[in-house]
Amino acid sequence: MARRRFTITVLSVSTFAFAGCATTQPPLELIQAREAYSATEHSEVARYNPAAVHEAKVSLDHAESMFTEDANSPNTRDAAYVAMRRAERAKIECEIVRLQARKDEAMSARHQSQAKAAEKTQGELASARTELAQATDARQAAEERAKQAMSNLLVANAAAVAESPRGTVVTLASDPLFRSDAATLTPAAQAKLDLIVVALKEQGDRKILVEGHTDSRGSDARNMSLTKQRADAVANYLTTHGVAIEKVSSAGLGATRPVASNDTPEGRATNRRVEITIERTETR
Repeated sequence: MARRRFTITVLSVSTFAFAGCATTQPPLELIQAREAYSATEHSEVARYNPAAVHEAKVSLDHAESMFTEDANSPNTRDAAYVAMRRAERAKIECEIVRLQARKDEAMSARHQSQAKAAEKTQGELASARTELAQATDARQAAEERAKQAMSNLLVANAAAVAESPRGTVVTLASDPLFRSDAATLTPAAQAKLDLIVVALKEQGDRKILVEGHTDSRGSDARNMSLTKQRADAVANYLTTHGVAIEKVSSAGLGATRPVASNDTPEGRATNRRVEITIERTETR
């Protein structure tokens, strides 16, 4: 039997669309921009600073227009990110104006209780600013750790890493992972997976899908069975070495999704792979 090659694909939770088979999905930044603007627009504080809300709407409309013109352009993602940040800023600015209005009302009345209310408002404002800064810093730090973890895999030559509509895909060749027609991980495979475990632990709550693939030789039934066994072996290794079991699932796809021609030895070797997909974060 020919040696099999395995690919691991890790992606963020977004609907997976095969090339040419589905409508282009909006980037995560645009989805977040829409949600951020909607939350701001429908917030009761929006009336305190309509100019800021309008600025956020203009920015979102620009991002939507760029997505319509060129959905896959990096400029589209950049515009969507700017729209998201402006919507967040608009909400904070509205909140600041609202809190300032409450302070002015309290200070205008010369009663002691109103003076205390003004001090409380100041504290709420300071707390809101502090919480926003902390949340922003934490999110940026987590994103940087996740990106660096993937970069480390490339530097260590442990796996191929690429972005896809489903998320981040980590691909491993089956031949170094398993012996021919077998589903037991080799020592070399375990060494690579140890590095991948470290990277996966930095991906937060993102779901992880392990998929086994092979070439077209052999029966469909045997190919499906073998690729499922190999996907399970990789998934089990990940969960027994620190990746949360509830985040990991596996599937065997046989020879149904080739990425190269099965007419040459090189193409068949490329098709024998395991993919670990870190799915994009599901939006709510």
